[in-house]
Amino acid sequence: MMRGEATTPLLKVAGLTVSRLESYQFTADADLNRRYVEAEDAFHPRYLVGEAGHPPIVHPGLLLNRSSNTRSPSFRLDEDELGIHSRGEYHFKNPAYVNDRFTVCWDYAESYEKRGRPYVVIEATVIDGDRREILRWREHCTVYPRAAAGAAAPSAGDASARHAAAPAAEPPKSAAVTDVDDELVGVTLATRDRAFTLERMRLFSGPRDNIHTDPVVARASGLPAPIASATQSVGHVCDLMLEHFGMNFLSRGDVDLKMVQPIVAGDVLSYKAIVVESEATNVGTRYTLELRASNQRGELVALGRAVSPYAGGARRSPLK
Repeated sequence: MMRGEATTPLLKVAGLTVSRLESYQFTADADLNRRYVEAEDAFHPRYLVGEAGHPPIVHPGLLLNRSSNTRSPSFRLDEDELGIHSRGEYHFKNPAYVNDRFTVCWDYAESYEKRGRPYVVIEATVIDGDRREILRWREHCTVYPRAAAGAAAPSAGDASARHAAAPAAEPPKSAAVTDVDDELVGVTLATRDRAFTLERMRLFSGPRDNIHTDPVVARASGLPAPIASATQSVGHVCDLMLEHFGMNFLSRGDVDLKMVQPIVAGDVLSYKAIVVESEATNVGTRYTLELRASNQRGELVALGRAVSPYAGGARRSPLK
């Protein structure tokens, strides 16, 4: 897995050899940003023209997709291997602005075994042209033989056992609130469904043919159809957090999302976000949300948590 041009491996995990991942640079110009806005179905002024006197920001989905370890010039997989993203821990540090140039660096943070399978945790750091740290995140990865990928992929039926330790949410107090300065603990925030069409998946994960964009490649890898990049779903969660908590999310916000089963082309995901904790800090109230995503068949697809500060009084708008 992830064999690069370097000859000295950084670590071994049950015989799995990994090599250094070379850094990667990209410019998030307006055309590239709009492509990801279309892929994420996120047509908001904050991404297109800017708001409150600020220039347009880079969509978080673009940053996440472009900082996946597969973007490294030295990333390699054996032809008979399929890389699987099982979990991402995302820590936002500063907003990223359109037309800036970004550098991504990767480090191997740790390794572990789970149910007899080796996992590697890769930490990505994104900095902008002014050397500001924009994003730091940890990607939990493993590999499957391509021919067995479809059968080996986690299923919704395994979810209750796999995530039995996840805290159960209290019944929501209400389905909507009128202002973000109100007490939110126990409230289910308003969200909207997102459709994972093949066209949007190609915008997000293209232009190369891969398991996310091409039915032939997906079937050759043992998958029934193209599967969406996990970071495409995380981009939806970031949209949700920005809508409800404002730009502070991009400075001190966190998302931790585990994938329970793949998102297949044609799926429509419903997101549920329940506020489970609040904590007063010197920069405002810090809210913790429990997240769940289910497809149109009612199957659990992803679950986790998100955290964001909210500076009371800085923004007043309905949660809708």
